[in-house]
Amino acid sequence: MSTYKVTFSMDGLRKNLTDDVEALGEHLKTLLDELDVNDKEEVIQLFDEVACGINSFNCIHAPDDENFNNLENLEVTHLGNYD
Repeated sequence: MSTYKVTFSMDGLRKNLTDDVEALGEHLKTLLDELDVNDKEEVIQLFDEVACGINSFNCIHAPDDENFNNLENLEVTHLGNYD
C-alpha cells in the first residue's frame, strides 16, 4: 500500500477566500439600497457572520507548518455599522 503526502497551502486558501468575500461585500454594498429594510438587515447580518468566521479562521495557525501562518492582518470588512 502506497502512502502519499499532500502539501496544501492554508495561507493561499485563506488569502483567496478573504479576497473573494471582500469582493462579494463590495458588490453587495451596491445592491443593499434596492432592498427593503428587513431584507437589507438580514443580508448584512448574514454577510457579517460569514466575515466574522473568515476573520477568525485567519487567526488560526500551526507554528510548525510553513503553509499555515497567522494571517490576522487579513480581514473581511463587515457591512454593518457596529460603532
